[in-house]
Amino acid sequence: MRKNAILIALCLFVFGSLQAQSQKGDIRLGLSVMPLLGNSSQFLGSYNGCVYKPSVMVNVLDRASLLMDLTFSRSGTLRFSYTGELGYSISYGLIPAFRYNLVNRSKLRVFTEAGVGLQTNSFRPYNTPNRYAEYLNYGTGFAITHAGVGVNYNINQRLGFELNMPFWFVRNITSSSPYNSFNGMVPSLGINLKIN
Repeated sequence: MRKNAILIALCLFVFGSLQAQSQKGDIRLGLSVMPLLGNSSQFLGSYNGCVYKPSVMVNVLDRASLLMDLTFSRSGTLRFSYTGELGYSISYGLIPAFRYNLVNRSKLRVFTEAGVGLQTNSFRPYNTPNRYAEYLNYGTGFAITHAGVGVNYNINQRLGFELNMPFWFVRNITSSSPYNSFNGMVPSLGINLKIN
């Protein structure tokens, strides 16, 4: 098994010697994963889970691109501080962004990125379907502003890996719930694939 993994990795690097510099008109699909870790006064204990971020990126210039990020997350088990019951949260979002490649080489891109978007969040209890409507009051909409830097390493012309380190400022815009905002670094790790 280990020999196969080494052989596959070696083949990817040998065939990865092709030039893959970003050019105007390039279209890439991506998938990133962000850990969801933290604390909130709304929950007893920690808030954890993963955010999955599929994206579409179109290069409008050789070094500049527009992105459309979709986000989906489901938290781990939460204990709601206002009722003591166990539950979870589900979120969906849409975040358009602008990316500029500071370094635009065949194998390596170093970029800066900024965007503004919207996200919904709903909380759901376990084993209490009769109280589901009560929990809708704690759902909310968020305005998300983010800016950061990242690195993209291309294995070959089509496939690349990405590490992104944006700072997110998240503000509650739809409810008076005590869960108002989040500010902090949200690192993500992902892959992207050039489709044209």
